[in-house]
Amino acid sequence: MISVDIGVGERPRGDINLDIVRTKYCNLVASAMYLPIKNCSVDTVFCSQVLEHTDNPVLALNQINRVLKKDGEAIIDFPKTFWTNSSFYKLIEVVLNLPLSLKPSQLKFLFKSLRGIKERNPRFFHRYKITIEHIAKNFKIVETEEIADIFLGYLNYGRKSKHFQNKPRIYTAFKLRCRKLES
Repeated sequence: MISVDIGVGERPRGDINLDIVRTKYCNLVASAMYLPIKNCSVDTVFCSQVLEHTDNPVLALNQINRVLKKDGEAIIDFPKTFWTNSSFYKLIEVVLNLPLSLKPSQLKFLFKSLRGIKERNPRFFHRYKITIEHIAKNFKIVETEEIADIFLGYLNYGRKSKHFQNKPRIYTAFKLRCRKLES
């Protein structure tokens, strides 16, 4: 069983952990649009919050489909269209002005995100809005789930209970479990 994690970042899940830059967990530097992997050789592809950053998400989806085995599975997640550059940027600004107790590493991430969006850094800036319909053109969708982005955990972190009694979950992304389309 071979698995590939495209855009591995800091949470590796695959045998092959791929990213466009060398990171601690990356063992293959490559673009999602040009996967240096044999056709029909991968059992599982993880692609988390990557497609919206690529120059050509359709090409990336075609590459994922190409490398998957006939019964292979792709786990793809992407932000809902509301959570794109301008709204995310505004949200970060709001969060930085709230009386939250954030860890220094969280503050560093927020400022890094703001700078990355402003500078159109491909690791932070969303070039495209991805929809379920985009994925359905390339894959058979087996399961759809709404998930809360990792970043939004900071909204609940450190709040006093009087500010947020029920700590609502803010669903910002879709996670799809997909199968390769039969050709």
